[in-house]
Amino acid sequence: MSYNAAALLGSLGLTIGAFLPSYAMAGLYILMGLGALIIFRMLLRKAEEQNQHLPCADAS
Repeated sequence: MSYNAAALLGSLGLTIGAFLPSYAMAGLYILMGLGALIIFRMLLRKAEEQNQHLPCADAS
């Protein structure tokens, strides 16, 4: 499924790139990259919160 989503996004980018100038496409890529970073950071925080609730094993 991830391959299909990547192929879809790639073809959409190619189609949109035919209509938009290069600076608009660069801005679009920057916005998508920033959005991906924000989502990744939110997922890391959520995973970190879930790990804090797990009991720690004693090393002794």
